Amino acid sequence: GTAFLNKHGVKATFYVVPSAMEGQIDGWKEAVSNGHEIGNHTLNHPCTGNFDWKR
Repeated sequence: GTAFLNKHGVKATFYVVPSAMEGQIDGWKEAVSNGHEIGNHTLNHPCTGNFDWKR
């Protein structure tokens, strides 16, 4: 959990896949109420090795 971070006054950003939120929503809501951020980690994305970085 975030108890250790809260104890030391550290705020974090968590990028979470939707399946990790299932059954844990109250814990994530508590994390947000304690000042942490929740970001959406995509379920699929292109392989960065194939990305045209010149764009």
